[in-house]
Amino acid sequence: MSLIFFREVKEAWIREKYESKRFLPSLRVDATVGTQLVAAVIARDVAEVSLLLARASPEDVNTTVSGARDRRSPLHLACSIGSLAILQLLLWNNADIRALDEQGRSGLWHARNSGFKECADMLLTAGLDANYGMPSSSVRDSTHSPPLPEK
Repeated sequence: MSLIFFREVKEAWIREKYESKRFLPSLRVDATVGTQLVAAVIARDVAEVSLLLARASPEDVNTTVSGARDRRSPLHLACSIGSLAILQLLLWNNADIRALDEQGRSGLWHARNSGFKECADMLLTAGLDANYGMPSSSVRDSTHSPPLPEK
């Protein structure tokens, strides 16, 4: 067999793996990838988050919990629960660090308000301004992060 044949086989395998994502397990079809991602973040399931991010579009990565009513993204949720691993995965998959929830609060606000300095530091290292999405107490409806949505 020729070297050219082996190169073609190798290139076909690479295309199937990285472009078609053929070797990844199937995802559930009863919910969008974004909805599944929110649930996996809430469940603190790093493996499931990683699997979902492999198939996620930018819209999925930056989806919100519940449209206009609850505009927290998976990044906000990861900051609220203090999951550095999930936050890092989201950042590597282009989560919007400047996303704001329905009250104008950033992931940085959620991290600081929940007492997760490491998550706050990670956002600052990723380039977020130290005061971004940190509304004054007079603007805030609450000084506590809202409860996590039901799974």
